[in-house]
Amino acid sequence: MKMQVQIKTIIIVILINILSISWTMAATLETFSNQGCIDIDGSYLNGNTTTGDLVQVIWTGVDNAINPADELGNVTGDDILLGSTYIGFGTISGVSANGRFSKVFSSDALVIGRKVYIRTWNSPIVNGLQDAYGDSPLYTITSEIDHHDFGQVQCIERQSTPVELTNFAASAEPGKVVIKWITQSETENLGFYIYRCEAIDGDKVRVTDKMIDGAINSQSRKEYEWIDNQVTGNQVYYYWLADVSTDGVIQFSEASKAIGIAKPEAYSLAQNFPNPFNPSTNIKYALKEDGNVKLMIHNICGQLVRTLVDTRQTAGEYTQVWNGQDNNGTVLPSGIYFYTIQVNEFKVTKKMSFTK
Repeated sequence: MKMQVQIKTIIIVILINILSISWTMAATLETFSNQGCIDIDGSYLNGNTTTGDLVQVIWTGVDNAINPADELGNVTGDDILLGSTYIGFGTISGVSANGRFSKVFSSDALVIGRKVYIRTWNSPIVNGLQDAYGDSPLYTITSEIDHHDFGQVQCIERQSTPVELTNFAASAEPGKVVIKWITQSETENLGFYIYRCEAIDGDKVRVTDKMIDGAINSQSRKEYEWIDNQVTGNQVYYYWLADVSTDGVIQFSEASKAIGIAKPEAYSLAQNFPNPFNPSTNIKYALKEDGNVKLMIHNICGQLVRTLVDTRQTAGEYTQVWNGQDNNGTVLPSGIYFYTIQVNEFKVTKKMSFTK
């Protein structure tokens, strides 16, 4: 009886592995356009089986989004070029193909469930900004032997990159994720949205209620920041920056990953470190909720000598440095001092020693 159970278990495992291999097996995709691809002037793109206007077949990568070509015509982001052909290739005969083509592609990247698209160019060789190109809508591969008519794809005049993005990063802090990005230039850039998802290949959800204003037109460095306060500890988040041009075109950045850190469960004020200190000391505190925070230093007579914090802060952990100076920048004498934090219903005072 035990042997029969073991044999059945082995058979089930083998079947699962076979199904898994079948699910990830590379597909064959016939791409074609029966309606014809259109040039920037409204005429059909043209070519033949060996040369002519170019057609690229591209996998979106795991973010399931179309990324624009760079200035040399290469795919960007996590998009992957699967192959190329020419207008007029395939079952279409003659030099003039009325913008049509057909070709079968096979690739390890062609897997059921993945999204692909075609990009058409109005030249046989992608060689820079003078080219125009058009992207088709996305198509999801549905079978191992698949075919799809990508319809009519319109080339448009290439525009300069609306945003020259040099940095986009999400970093987790207790109870929040801080998102920062830097642009070196902006051209007709209306502003930005932030999108988020808990899986790199899931559906992006916009988490900014309002557009973050862009510089419209700028050739100087700009720094931006946005804070996501709706996070859960140990949860993985992926963020995308979407820049919106003045004519409504949206382009997504590559994803940035952050793992949420739980915000403090209670208010607290730690003992300063080092203590005694000279010339400076660190004062750490935690906020379980947002609030107006005051962090003050008093001398042994109870006189206020320094206000380190007097502002609204979000829930999280903070560190302030005191250098032994009063509000006028004068170094105070050695002695005992008291530091007090006050936020919402929480107030506590601790003692420290300043030595010179």
